[in-house]
Amino acid sequence: MESSALSGKTVHEARCIFMHAHMVSSVAKYMARFSLILSKTVKLDVDLSTVNIQRIDDEPGRDEDGHVVYDEDWKPLILTDGTGFISEDLALRCPNNLCRGKYMNNGNSDVCDSRYVFT
Repeated sequence: MESSALSGKTVHEARCIFMHAHMVSSVAKYMARFSLILSKTVKLDVDLSTVNIQRIDDEPGRDEDGHVVYDEDWKPLILTDGTGFISEDLALRCPNNLCRGKYMNNGNSDVCDSRYVFT
């Protein structure tokens, strides 16, 4: 029988396989990010040692007058929280024929969902 990737690991070590749980500021954010693990993620084979990662500063959300918008605890609402930029060459390696986690076989444009159009 093949052993599991989680065999012999502590709970903390197992969590760190999926995300850096110790870096998440609240249980709500942890659960939101953990739910992404359970989504229909598709692995992209990329040698991460060849990827240049640049950190970007968070950008606070602003209202129509340009004023920073705050939450109920007077913390700025971060517009860029959890987002990032991707280079064109890396984006071109991503599959463009996926619908709900499955590859579409035909070469025509298909509407998978009313919010997304895949070509």
